[in-house]
Parts: sequence; structure tokens; C-alpha cells
Amino acid sequence: MSETINKDLFGAEAAEPDADKNFLVVGIGASAGGIQALKEFFERVPAESGMAYVVILHLSPDHDSQLASVLQSAARIPVTQVARRGRVVPDHVYVIPPNKSLEIKGSGANAELC
Repeated sequence: MSETINKDLFGAEAAEPDADKNFLVVGIGASAGGIQALKEFFERVPAESGMAYVVILHLSPDHDSQLASVLQSAARIPVTQVARRGRVVPDHVYVIPPNKSLEIKGSGANAELC
């Protein structure tokens, strides 16, 4: 299997999946009252599910979100708030910051924070 090194949405080096190897991107949305349910969900996600997870939570844009660190305490896979354009990779949780959206388009799961 041939792999190249890329930067993920957080600037960390990430092994890029082969172009012919597809993976699912799971989108999860919740209100601020859904944090416990999200924690329970990610407690049960295996370390190598082969899927990427995108989480958006309805929060005030006037406050910094701590959702990524809250979910990381429960998850077996990396959880980080998306900060810039990059590549979505499997076995990661991508948290969208308040008052932002994330567009995933094209092959190779390229993503752009809007």
C-alpha cells in the first residue's frame, strides 16, 4: 500500500489513505444539551473505525468552545477543533467552531472551514 504524508486540518502530519480507498465521513449535530450524549457516543467509537467524524454543536459565537477537549477526554481517537483548510483523515474527530461551517468536497476528502 502506497501512502504519502500530508497535513491534516490541524497541521499535524497524517498518512493519506490511498486514493482508491474510500472512507465514510459521519456528521453529528447537537444542541448544547447534547454534550453528554456526544461523550457517550465517542466512548464507544473504536480506535480504528476507519471513519472520520465531524461534530457541530449549537453554541453562542461569543464564547470559546471547549467541546474538543471535553470530547477528547472520552474518545480513543484524536479530537481537535478545525482551524483551517486541510485534509480529512479517518479515525479523527473534527469539531467545527461556533459560527463557522465546514465544506468537504471532491476526492481525497479535502475540507475548507468557512
